[in-house]
Amino acid sequence: MSIKQELDDWLSQLTANKSVHRVCKDWIKRERSAVFLKPAETTASSYRTHTNKLGGYPIGGPLITCNGTELSLLCQIDLADIKKSGAGIPLGSSGIIQFFVDLMSLPSGREPSDRNRFAVRLCSIDNEAGTKPESSAKILDEAHVELERSLTIPDRDRFYESASRSLFSNRDLINDIIDEFEDELEQITGFHWQIGGWPFPLQMTWMEAQCEMAKRNILGRPISDQQEFVEENALRMQKEWVLLLQVPLDDLSVQSEPLHDDGVLYFWGVKTEVSKGNFENCWCVYQNS
Repeated sequence: MSIKQELDDWLSQLTANKSVHRVCKDWIKRERSAVFLKPAETTASSYRTHTNKLGGYPIGGPLITCNGTELSLLCQIDLADIKKSGAGIPLGSSGIIQFFVDLMSLPSGREPSDRNRFAVRLCSIDNEAGTKPESSAKILDEAHVELERSLTIPDRDRFYESASRSLFSNRDLINDIIDEFEDELEQITGFHWQIGGWPFPLQMTWMEAQCEMAKRNILGRPISDQQEFVEENALRMQKEWVLLLQVPLDDLSVQSEPLHDDGVLYFWGVKTEVSKGNFENCWCVYQNS
């Protein structure tokens, strides 16, 4: 069943109010394609065997070191497989995209992290097995992943900000419905390991606008300047930035020990840049509950 059918059926069971249906159907129309990363069991004997994986050691290059600290490999995916999914995510079609993070010092707050705590790298494919390098970084337990195309819709706050004001004569009723059936909605639109699509934020923040401010060195300016930038540019930035990776950290472990972190990492890139293989202006946002 498609996400449209699933949500249409869900809405029909909730209310017969036509104006509520009008709002919610407009919400559903804003869907975006995404690729979900589904962990699968693997019996690999070589740490370089699987290209698409969470954790472990990277192929095609060493771990990345920033200011003397080795970053842990979070995830690596073959771009050719993303293209094969048909999701239309603008990330190019060749090479392996790798995401690294400093698990000893996760980025704090809602603002994009400084570049000493994360990295995104595009490298060529190298499937040759090798010896595990010595490392001081936390090495996440490795898991092969399968790619599954899916559809996402924006969270309610993003939708409210972008939709026509004329739709909201029944906003309180819509909120009551969503609050009552939030678990069902989260099953459809909630937290996934995903590439592309709409993020599922833990806090109401305009992450794309924040990343643009980080890129332009605006985050150090007065709060009033930042708020003005967000108000003027938030909706446009949603079209210019793409979600490279969404990572619920409570799914991760090191030597079978869970990280015990209920936060989520969001990696972002500028569409026009990452589509050409340029990941220099990527940013990472960390949110927790």
